[in-house]
Amino acid sequence: MTTQQVADRLVELCKAGEYDTCYDELYAQDFVAVGPKWSVEETPVVGITAMKEKAAKWADMMEEFLWGWTGDPIVAGNTIALAMWFKARYKGETDIKDEEEIIVYTVKDGKIIREEYFY
Repeated sequence: MTTQQVADRLVELCKAGEYDTCYDELYAQDFVAVGPKWSVEETPVVGITAMKEKAAKWADMMEEFLWGWTGDPIVAGNTIALAMWFKARYKGETDIKDEEEIIVYTVKDGKIIREEYFY
């Protein structure tokens, strides 16, 4: 797959909420995910199994997922930038959180090898 094809499929799957399919289909087995230095995602997550575990823990923290949006991808060379927004209420909290992020993906040999979150 080209980087554009990976980007298009990633957006399609994200909009459908098919995150496990994203990992299984588009990610290299040993990819790395990192977040900002100040965040809980500061420690890199390595590999699909670890990422699925992280995603399951995050989903378990949700009391209610109210709304989500995935933007159109921006592709340059082997890099994809994607904006996402969502509203959710986390367990034990009364306030609804408005979350916005940019995720930058690096693609090699038709697979995502790195993702980095920016909040």
